[in-house]
Amino acid sequence: KSPTRHQQRLQSQSTKTAAFESPVQSIKRTYQLEGPLGFYKGVSAPIVAASFTNAILFSVNGKMRQIVGDWFGVDKLQIPHIILASEMTAPFYCLATTPADLLKSRLQIQSTAETTKYKGLIDCLVKIVKEEGFMSLQKGYLPTTMTRFVGLPFYFGGYEVVKDFLEEKYVRDPRTDRLQWTICNMVAGGVGGVLFFTTACPFDVTKIYIQTREERMTMIQAFQKIYTDKGIGGFYKGFKPTIARAIVANSVVFVAVARFREMIDNADECVTGNWKQQEDVL
Repeated sequence: KSPTRHQQRLQSQSTKTAAFESPVQSIKRTYQLEGPLGFYKGVSAPIVAASFTNAILFSVNGKMRQIVGDWFGVDKLQIPHIILASEMTAPFYCLATTPADLLKSRLQIQSTAETTKYKGLIDCLVKIVKEEGFMSLQKGYLPTTMTRFVGLPFYFGGYEVVKDFLEEKYVRDPRTDRLQWTICNMVAGGVGGVLFFTTACPFDVTKIYIQTREERMTMIQAFQKIYTDKGIGGFYKGFKPTIARAIVANSVVFVAVARFREMIDNADECVTGNWKQQEDVL
């Protein structure tokens, strides 16, 4: 949670006299202004958002993989197929994730407890809709989509390449070599997360910049403002805490998703086997 908090604060700043110049300074300043609880401000938004958006991401991507597999008549997708499915995932997935990212950004960017505007997730949602209109929930959709359009091929592709390489080398049977299988998936997930944010960070910074400001602006205007104030380095503000979060979070996410899919497949096999047994009896 804390890396996300400091990432949002660092990336949302626009001026050359920013209050938070580094992750360490951000941590110190947050503690001085808000105390230990300041590290967990807006915690409900990331928890709800992460659960919701990850479910949407892997569901949409799974469907796109199925469609791509049907198009090309293959059961096991190769890297070009995975890249295509990832690109197809981005615009649909971002319709759901943009409002969640907006709420998360607004809650986490509040600097002091005394000037807090939003009391919580629901209050933030209500005030944004009331003050800025319902369509403002899609503020930042274009840079959000570009973030995923650029990053998702590296995210899923990087995971698959590393996972296949490690499993071929260290896992003889996934059903018995559970520890090796888990470690391989964790490493592959961490690599996928790092590749995603490394390639998509400029668009992610632009998205946060737009979403943390109430005034309307285009992606080009935000790009120009960030570049004018910070130069090229401004597009990688908050990169270190972002990468720290990416390694940990995606290591867990990919293992959980792989395990869940394995459980679903086993359940399907059990159901299919029971039906066959009943048919044989009849």
